[in-house]
Amino acid sequence: MALTAARDPSRPRTIQKMPSELRHVRQIKGEGLRRWFIDPYFDLIVWYEDNGSLMGFQLCYDQQGTGREFAWWKDYGFWHGTLGDGELPGRLKMCTTIEADDDFPSYAVAERFLRESAHIDPEIAILVFETVIGRGSCIEEAGYVD
Repeated sequence: MALTAARDPSRPRTIQKMPSELRHVRQIKGEGLRRWFIDPYFDLIVWYEDNGSLMGFQLCYDQQGTGREFAWWKDYGFWHGTLGDGELPGRLKMCTTIEADDDFPSYAVAERFLRESAHIDPEIAILVFETVIGRGSCIEEAGYVD
């Protein structure tokens, strides 16, 4: 899936401990409505179809460490990756890259997300939690990344 919302790791994060929703999120024509929630550990971007149903989400986690992403799209499945810094030897620094990574600590991510997502829309929190638990176990058992 071409949609991405990875955060620039060089930008400082001055946000509250619990997830808060960003206001005035840039909307891109043809991508559906986008909502963005942030805290020091997570970025959660959720996309909606024109009819209001959830189309997909991108959960970036471990923002202060390695930086990783778990994404799910209704029509495409899921993806897990590590956020790169855009450095390419011998070239100018590019935008953030995302590299496939099947080392997904799904239960730890889901547990922390559940603990920290009490203040966001319950429909979103439940979908993300259940998807991370369900798909994460598939990755761990089969080594599969879609």
